[in-house]
Amino acid sequence: MAHPTGPTLIISDGGLPALVAAAIEAERVASAGEGGGGAPALLMPWVTSPILADAQLAAVSSQARFLRQEQLEPAPIHAFAAGTSAAFLDTLGLLAAVEVARANSCARIVWPSHAHATDDSLESDIERIANAVDRALLVERLAGLESDVIGTAAAAEIAIETPLVDLTDAQLAELVVDLDAPAYLCWWWRPAADPAAEKTAAAERETWRAALDRAGWVSASPDVTISAPAQPTPR
Repeated sequence: MAHPTGPTLIISDGGLPALVAAAIEAERVASAGEGGGGAPALLMPWVTSPILADAQLAAVSSQARFLRQEQLEPAPIHAFAAGTSAAFLDTLGLLAAVEVARANSCARIVWPSHAHATDDSLESDIERIANAVDRALLVERLAGLESDVIGTAAAAEIAIETPLVDLTDAQLAELVVDLDAPAYLCWWWRPAADPAAEKTAAAERETWRAALDRAGWVSASPDVTISAPAQPTPR
């Protein structure tokens, strides 16, 4: 698939799927080389829960620094969407990403949607996978309708991709190994001070570390410290 020139917008919660998506984009840009049409990706921080905000924003910042990508301002969705379903938040996040992408001249949005799955459970996740793909396509179509109405270059069509949606945890862990991606920069890597946040982090940590161990991943920097969020790039 040919990719347009200019930056790609990646929706990132600082987790492992987002890290993989960002690392793939960093490798693609590096492979393009000078004159090959590749600008560093823009990471749009996406907080999945208010109690995880500090850890997720710090992780996005650290991953952006490591991969030499740019971090944008977080989308202010939770401020007015508190108490809504996770699915509705996904839709709002995609709609916000379209506007952010348009403001930054991005023709592509990568949404690293992924839910834990194994070879045994993947078949039962078909509906979830289909819903995620449909959601991306429908939001993409909504963005296209706006382009049709405005009819300007600024409102050019934007593609929303879900490259990781049908992968298992094992396959994502293998990609981390292949890309030599810094899994230790994920938001769940270290214990959280808040008990509620730690309960969520511990579940992610146990699942992903087991998958990474099976894939043969070895951390080169086990004692690395996740930095505080950097100042987002003004746009």
